[in-house]
Amino acid sequence: MSWPTAQEYNEAIQNPAFNFADPELKRGIAETTALGLPRPICGGFASVYRMQGGTKDWAVRCFLREFADQQDRYSAIGKHLASAGLSQTVAFEFQEKGIRVGNRWFPILKMEWLKGRLLHQYIEANLKSPGAILALAKQWSEMIDALAKAQVAHGDLQHGNVLVVDGKLRLIDYDGMYVPALAGKLSNEVGHRNYQHPARTLADFGGYIDHFSAWTIYVSLVILATDPEMMQKVGGGEEFLIFQRADFENPHTSKVFALLETHLDHRIRQIGGLFRSLAYLSVPQVPSLDGQSFAYDDTPRATTAVTKQDWWAGSGSQPGSVTGSGKPAGVRNEPARDISWLFDHVAKPPPKKRRVFSIPMRTRMASILLAVLLVAAIVLCPTWPELAKHTGWPFLLYFTGSDALLLWGIYALRPETKEASKLWRRHRKQVREIVKTEREFAHEQERILAAVNPLRTKQEKAEARIASLKAAEQKQKDERHGVLRMRLSEIDQRRLALNQSEARELQKVQDEKGMKLLALKRQIGALTQERTEEFENALRNTQSAFVTHELRQFSIGDAGIAGIGFSLKRRLASEGIRTAADITDVQVQAVSGIGASKAAALILWKASLVQKLRSRIPSTISPAQEAAIKGKYDMKILVLQGECTTAENEIAGASNIVRQRLAATRTSLQEEETRERERARFDIEQIERGNASELKAAVADLQGIFRQIGEKDAKRKAEQQERQKKLFTARWQATEIERELVEFQAITLWGFLRSAVISR
Repeated sequence: MSWPTAQEYNEAIQNPAFNFADPELKRGIAETTALGLPRPICGGFASVYRMQGGTKDWAVRCFLREFADQQDRYSAIGKHLASAGLSQTVAFEFQEKGIRVGNRWFPILKMEWLKGRLLHQYIEANLKSPGAILALAKQWSEMIDALAKAQVAHGDLQHGNVLVVDGKLRLIDYDGMYVPALAGKLSNEVGHRNYQHPARTLADFGGYIDHFSAWTIYVSLVILATDPEMMQKVGGGEEFLIFQRADFENPHTSKVFALLETHLDHRIRQIGGLFRSLAYLSVPQVPSLDGQSFAYDDTPRATTAVTKQDWWAGSGSQPGSVTGSGKPAGVRNEPARDISWLFDHVAKPPPKKRRVFSIPMRTRMASILLAVLLVAAIVLCPTWPELAKHTGWPFLLYFTGSDALLLWGIYALRPETKEASKLWRRHRKQVREIVKTEREFAHEQERILAAVNPLRTKQEKAEARIASLKAAEQKQKDERHGVLRMRLSEIDQRRLALNQSEARELQKVQDEKGMKLLALKRQIGALTQERTEEFENALRNTQSAFVTHELRQFSIGDAGIAGIGFSLKRRLASEGIRTAADITDVQVQAVSGIGASKAAALILWKASLVQKLRSRIPSTISPAQEAAIKGKYDMKILVLQGECTTAENEIAGASNIVRQRLAATRTSLQEEETRERERARFDIEQIERGNASELKAAVADLQGIFRQIGEKDAKRKAEQQERQKKLFTARWQATEIERELVEFQAITLWGFLRSAVISR
């Protein structure tokens, strides 16, 4: 069925009492714009409205389109969240019969309205408070860990779905959420493009789907805590924090990754390099934020049963067993890479105590002597030509070189120097490994493109051939449809002429016989009106006679009327006013001694008597009067009604004769139209049948090319995965070595000489 548009929901929201089924929502009032219209928050899936209640506000999610098993998904998600008891999620209620739009009911999602700031708004407001951003990063890591332990994956972690409420993180929008009860299904969305792995598809639906987006936000927070201006540098804000989809699709050409890896702060260089390597992994291979690979063996990708490999090192617990930590069966533990340094390195630089030289006294004295001699030799360098006359150049060069070599030898043989050199050699080896792997990756990409390009060319030619065949077939069909339209148009013209002829003849019948019928109906109406008026007049006369008769029973002389004494009663009687029936306003005031007040008293006395008689006033006329009136009119009306019936029958009969006479022509036209349509359908089938074999062969060729490309792509992916894993591991190890090298910043020749001179 078609779903309402955002505008149709807007109109329905304006009448909550009628259009909501939920009692609380019926009493609510939608938040409005300055124009007084409901204020929706529109997304790809739904429009969300804030319904303001008496003590609590509600978020009402109205769906713009339906996805498969919608109710079952929300039911499973609701049950799992209720049992998990996560503080970061919000309880909701899926109402299948939620909102009425027009004459139909549609489902809604009802949840408590959270009053807070969206993630990017909170970050922008606190960019000048690195401590607040860092605290948020720590809280983010804790939330991701809590979701993983509850076996929940949100599915669309991004700035628009994360609220900061009273300093605490809360998640909203559960359309793409994964819980174990949904294992084996496809996802109904792939999340915000600027936060998700570029290779994610609807088939990626399991506990691992949040790994990449969790890293994206966490790394962004750590970077912003170190360099608050980074968001402005990359243009972040409404659509992304730091990274965009283009950065994940082509990390080797990304300007953002290049900016991070050339940053003056070595911490950002390390974090940028590490995160860049994640983009080279496939969706299930991306490790979880806490270093635990969160994948369920009973939740494979929906299209193929892909099993996640233990690419870090070592082995985890096998599926179907309970781990030593008490985690449920099906959750695989892999050796964790400690990422706490990402947080600690920013929060407490430098992270560890610096290493310094510990030099024995004899070595210190020898080093100082050699350093003094070397400095003296360098200072006296301008006088070397003069000295050379006495000692000779070989001696001077030998003396200076030996002094420098001895000093360097003492420095190089120190245990601290050896340990630092060992780390630097390891680091250079890792860097060479990274460069080598990246070059191999780039060369492999070029080789793959070179191998696939001929197939792509064949694919384009095959697709062009298919398009050409289909276009030619469509052209033939269009021409045949054009002939059909022309013939149907001719039939419609004849049908229109037939209808017009029928209409004229029927109008002629109506004109000839309808006037008589109209005159008869008017006569019946006039007689009916006269009869009604006579009934009403007879009833009024009957009621008036009854009241007059009754009022004559009340004598003025016997009545006690305020202000009307005996003498006035005699005067009234002399004027013929003896009973209540005789009292009228004009007659009473004409009597001598009766003023306005006494006349009013008499009138009120009469009115009180009439009021007492009201319940006894007859509401119908006598049967004799009724029979007389009916006898006067009913027979005339009955005769006229008979004439009307005769006239209507004559009109119907004449109209039927006209319709029957033209019905054969109309049937003939319908049969001709059916024949034309059948001929066209047959011709089109012949066109399709004639092109089917050639089109089938072309499609088969294209499918063969697709298979070849798929085989090469599968082989390439298998080869590239190993390089991706190797690159990620090398980058991580290089980053860890760089952390360790921070301890050895003082292990230099200058640091050695300084330690030799300054006693510690």
